[in-house]
Amino acid sequence: MHEEFRAIRLDELDECLDLWGSVFERVGRDYFLAYIHGDPWFKLDYTRVCVADGKIVSAVQICRRDVGFGISHLKMGGIANVATLPEYRGRGYSSRLLKDCIWVMQSHGIGFSMLFTGIQHFYERIGWRSVPVSHITGRLRSHIRALPSRTYSIRHRVPEDIIGMKDVYAAFNATRPLAVRRNQQYWEGYVRSRLGNSENIFVAVRNGSLVGYIYAPPAKDTFRIHEIAYTPGDEGCVYPLVAHAAAQAKKMGAQTAWYNIPHEPAIVSAVKRVTEELESDDSRALMCRLIDTRVLLNRILPELNRRASYFVLPRAEISLETEFGSLGFTFENQSVYPETRNPIRVKLSQEQFFSLLFGLKTINEMDISVPFEAFQVLSALFGRQRAVFWGLDSF
Repeated sequence: MHEEFRAIRLDELDECLDLWGSVFERVGRDYFLAYIHGDPWFKLDYTRVCVADGKIVSAVQICRRDVGFGISHLKMGGIANVATLPEYRGRGYSSRLLKDCIWVMQSHGIGFSMLFTGIQHFYERIGWRSVPVSHITGRLRSHIRALPSRTYSIRHRVPEDIIGMKDVYAAFNATRPLAVRRNQQYWEGYVRSRLGNSENIFVAVRNGSLVGYIYAPPAKDTFRIHEIAYTPGDEGCVYPLVAHAAAQAKKMGAQTAWYNIPHEPAIVSAVKRVTEELESDDSRALMCRLIDTRVLLNRILPELNRRASYFVLPRAEISLETEFGSLGFTFENQSVYPETRNPIRVKLSQEQFFSLLFGLKTINEMDISVPFEAFQVLSALFGRQRAVFWGLDSF
């Protein structure tokens, strides 16, 4: 049997949609249209297929995204829609396509990759590693009062609100690590397709302007916040938004709660007011893989230099050593340079590297021994951040 591994062709897109629709019956074929027709970064080269017996039998897609890192943005390759027809499974097709994706991402200047899964062991064989991200879980309170606000009116979203939501999102996530930098085409195509029923979205309006919103689609008996944003200075709209969404979920039978939120004080406070028995759930569904450390270093340099400008520290050469390459730089005169001669070598697992990069953990919170001069610099450049990858950007 002849097997061919390559990029998909234009006349094969419908066949690939049929494959995804049959393998992922729960969501259906139409769900995947946004990956092709709604994604402004879509390329044929990003969809890798295995052709056998004259048909597509396996497919994997790269969803290219720009994600935040302070004033910088990083090119990320999201792995999505990994699917093989049942009768062709067990032959290593998906693994072969994933290795192909790594080569494609390297050739397109993508610094790292992300995916979300419940079968971590499968992707670990090819180099992806789990990066724990804290979500908050709990039980909705018995009585949730969606009180009227003197400053903000809360209502369901209407289609025209997407313009205001776009502006609010951009302001709220301007420097947030991991948050996708969304352009107009992405909002109109990919995000709009994910928003679905307006009943799941509330917006906050002040003096006729949209200043906040919440996206909280129900999932069985659980209230889930997938996205929330507000303009700077309008923290007062957060509780009314959360309370309205939670009260609606409660009416629909929701008992428990799950929150994918950054640790912004206003959001955490609002969540506590509508939820009891709060716990932190360190989900391991997020997996990351380094693709090109050189590309990644060049991308993060502007933000590292911004951070370095606030600290007066002794000169230090540091190399962050990982299983897929090193990221070396010199801290000198409140600046960061992408060169080293005789660096202090700090060995990190990929989990530690990405936790440090996105501010999920500090170097002080990791069980590793680091010389003091390197510890000072790493503490200054990689502090705790309010990172989040929003549910609307899931792939």
